[in-house]
Amino acid sequence: MASARAALRAHVTHTYQLSLALASVNVTMWRETEEGDFLTMFYGVLDVANRRLTYCNAGHEPALLIRAGQVHALTGGGGVIGIDPNMPYEHEVVQLESGDLLLLYTDGLPEAMNFRDEPFGRERLREAAVRGTANAVGRLDFADAEGSIGTDGKAGRRQARRAIGPGYWRRASKCQASTLKLHP
Repeated sequence: MASARAALRAHVTHTYQLSLALASVNVTMWRETEEGDFLTMFYGVLDVANRRLTYCNAGHEPALLIRAGQVHALTGGGGVIGIDPNMPYEHEVVQLESGDLLLLYTDGLPEAMNFRDEPFGRERLREAAVRGTANAVGRLDFADAEGSIGTDGKAGRRQARRAIGPGYWRRASKCQASTLKLHP
């Protein structure tokens, strides 16, 4: 993980084009990791002044954009990092609007199990995101500060557990989530 962060920091200082940065990180990780090792990543740059998100997804769970009760998966990008040095990556640009909710999460969130060994699942995650947006103070509207994206460690896990609700805490220790809600 530390080497992936270092590679990302090294490559983003030389190029703003996210797809080229992730392609470079991919080659670096392919060279420096054991065969069969890989990682997933969602890399995004938020232009707050213009309400624009530029992102590239490298095999990670897609971020969800909830707009007017509709869920849009942000899938643009490419495959996992570290397996194929020739993996192509494409970045996408999304114009954000007032009331949009952006949900970023790890695979632990839809894979969280309840005590009946039932996964929370992607469909339930989408439904919870729409409900949370519709309620204005919904369970998924838990951004730690307006305009912030990203959580680390225990705070992210607590937020993710709050998002999926009680009863789905079992085996949810590796899930993290962050939201960004745009206000007028």
